[in-house]
Amino acid sequence: MCLALYKKRKTTNDELLKILLPLIDDSALDEDAIQDILLELRGISRSHSDIVSQALQRLLQRTLQNVDGHPVADKVLFALVMHMRTVPDHDTCINAIRAALDVAACEGYNFDRTCAFAFLTTFWQFGDHYYDRKRWSHAADWYLLGTNPVFEVAADVTGSKCLRKAALCRINDKEYPSAKILIGQCPTTEAPTCYLKFLVAVNQTQTEEAIRAVEAMIKAPDFDRKMLLLATSLARDTQNQTLLHAVLVALLDTLKVDGQEDGDQQKITLIRCMVRLVLQMMEEEGADLRRLVPILMSHLQAAHVVTSKIVKEGKELAFGNDLSWLWRSAYNAAVKGVGVWMENELTSMFGIASQLMEDSSAAAVLEPETDIDSHRVIASFAHVAGQYFATRDQPQSSIRTLGLRTFTSEIDKLVTLAQKVMTSKENDQEEMKRMSHIARLGLIYKAEILSELQDWDGLINTLKVLVSRYLILVLTPGRVWKACSTCC
Repeated sequence: MCLALYKKRKTTNDELLKILLPLIDDSALDEDAIQDILLELRGISRSHSDIVSQALQRLLQRTLQNVDGHPVADKVLFALVMHMRTVPDHDTCINAIRAALDVAACEGYNFDRTCAFAFLTTFWQFGDHYYDRKRWSHAADWYLLGTNPVFEVAADVTGSKCLRKAALCRINDKEYPSAKILIGQCPTTEAPTCYLKFLVAVNQTQTEEAIRAVEAMIKAPDFDRKMLLLATSLARDTQNQTLLHAVLVALLDTLKVDGQEDGDQQKITLIRCMVRLVLQMMEEEGADLRRLVPILMSHLQAAHVVTSKIVKEGKELAFGNDLSWLWRSAYNAAVKGVGVWMENELTSMFGIASQLMEDSSAAAVLEPETDIDSHRVIASFAHVAGQYFATRDQPQSSIRTLGLRTFTSEIDKLVTLAQKVMTSKENDQEEMKRMSHIARLGLIYKAEILSELQDWDGLINTLKVLVSRYLILVLTPGRVWKACSTCC
């Protein structure tokens, strides 16, 4: 009543405060009395903002210090938050709310879970308001209010979320060290936390740290592939090929697990991207070929695994153009690597190229590509020859003997394919000559192998083929006749 009379005439702040504070100190702490006080304070909040702030802080202290006031303390605190939200100075607003929350925590006050979520939702709404307007620092301050110990009852759900929201603000504000500190307070097993680590590392050009964050992210139980797609986009924008490759590898790993209907198409698309990326890295000056060549082969081998499965299942291949690009890339890379790569790497790459060509031919909806068989003969020959030469230097063993017998079967397939090409290109003398030369050499290698295996019947049959089809050229390799002498 006294307060109502004073409101009708001009009153100084000191006079108003002298009325308010005794009223608060002597008031009952039941809900009706507190509601009346809050209503009176709301009525003068615009004209006496500072006085209302002090009055609300005094009322909050009284409700917290008296057990009877605990049931209404949340209402007083919420009124304080909403009033301070209207204060023009941001720092004053945040400091007052933070101080009020600290008082509540020190007094041992505990929110129930529903009430805590109501406060946190309010803080997030105010934070989002500033975030949408790109006022990153202001938004972060509101988000961080939710990390106060007074909200411990909801910390298992919201604690790390508040920290991550604030960290994202720091990242947008380019305050990466501050963001890193906030992220460090979050559980490392949560995918969003790993994603923020990735963002910080990328912006600080810490490639290895970014890659580790991606690897941890896909292992997190709450992982969402959308995060990885965002990471892919960011890695591409930074033009960091090493990072982009690592992210694409992680994305491929997730596809292997999901088993989606169009998963094979997605896998091949990703593999093609990774192969192109590795080829680009191999072209750079000072490229580490010892590291990159095995990576390239693993990607192409992965493509073979996908396509061979489709062929075995009798399904229609929906990415023939991609497969054509892949086998040509494998073949061209191997040709370019002659004299540069390790011999075993060349042998393996030609073998992978041959496998991809075989997949492409087997899965072709229409006729296979016109040049695929010729390239496949060359790639198969390089693969078989490389393996055979490597086996020559190995000591005698049952494993080596088994490998030699395998070579004879591969050579038979090679010769058959070469003869198929010669039949289809009878008018192309250069191609005929090339295929004939490869078939002849293949049979010569087979004769050497059969001689070592002491398979005399097989050796005689092989020599008959050489004599009947390649009579002019079979007399030149002295090692064949030397091998034949062991038969006599």
